[in-house]
This record gives sequence, structure tokens and C-alpha cells, in this order.
Amino acid sequence: YSSAADLLVAWTSKEAIYKAADCPGLDFARDINLPLNNIDNKAIVHLPDGDRQFSLFTTASSEFTLTLAIPC
Repeated sequence: YSSAADLLVAWTSKEAIYKAADCPGLDFARDINLPLNNIDNKAIVHLPDGDRQFSLFTTASSEFTLTLAIPC
């Protein structure tokens, strides 16, 4: 990640995925893989019952960053 804004998007993405996956105990580093320069913004989550894919939608301003994770 090249900037503080990129890190903030990564953090809000992982938070959104964690909540959408509804699987307590997920490890942010190990279980949630964010897209890197992925045009369709899909992320993979490794769950005990198999991998799931999520679409990510982010909007940001100078005051906030919001990311929505939707299961595919």
C-alpha cells in the first residue's frame, strides 16, 4: 500500500468483510485476502466451511471512508 488513504481502504474493507462473513474468530491477516489492483474489487475469505468471495464497494471523502462488502 502506498499511502495512508490506501491503508484506510484496506482496513475498512477487512472490517466490512469480517462483519459480512459473520464468522467470529476470522484472522484479518490470514483469512481475509484483499484484491491487489483487481478491477472488479473481489476479495476472498477463507472460512472453516470453504472459501467465499465478496464484492467490495468503497467511497471516501476528506472526512470518512466507507466500504460495503457483499457476498457474491
